[in-house]
Amino acid sequence: MLQALENLAQTLKNALMDLGLPLTVRTAIEQWEGSVTPQVEVIISVGRDPNSEAGPVADIYLYPGREQTCGVEVEVTLPAHTVSHLQPAELWARAKEIAGVDVGISGIQRYFRGESGQTVHIQLESHFIIDYWFEVEVPDEGEASDEEWDDFAAEVSAIAQGVAGLLALADEVGGR
Repeated sequence: MLQALENLAQTLKNALMDLGLPLTVRTAIEQWEGSVTPQVEVIISVGRDPNSEAGPVADIYLYPGREQTCGVEVEVTLPAHTVSHLQPAELWARAKEIAGVDVGISGIQRYFRGESGQTVHIQLESHFIIDYWFEVEVPDEGEASDEEWDDFAAEVSAIAQGVAGLLALADEVGGR
């Protein structure tokens, strides 16, 4: 199971790097109360500017499933001002088309209050979050054919291109 997770994480990391996307990879281990074994999860963060938290970012969570299957959960956060050229319904439709699966979309707004001297500053931060989930069958290292590995690589490449496409929604100017 963990070998499948490792193969998926490495293949996805390579596909994202081939697209020139900045990324960081980390591993999380969680022990749920009552569970026998800890849950291992690989988290790939894509597009995060190390000098700023303001830009669009995708977090991809990879975790082992049953046998050679791994779960893939994608969460793309787009600052609202970067997609202001799209109405929420159009953003959802475009995201669904790019991801190739049904997606959820939600909005989040945060208010920050700061004081300097006699002046109070209130700043609004608003984001759209696009998320979706699916499973990927990872070929068995000892038994899979070259064709199965090629098909797997193509599927993972499509995931990377979908993430890149969703992040690119923030770079579009003036809509379509």
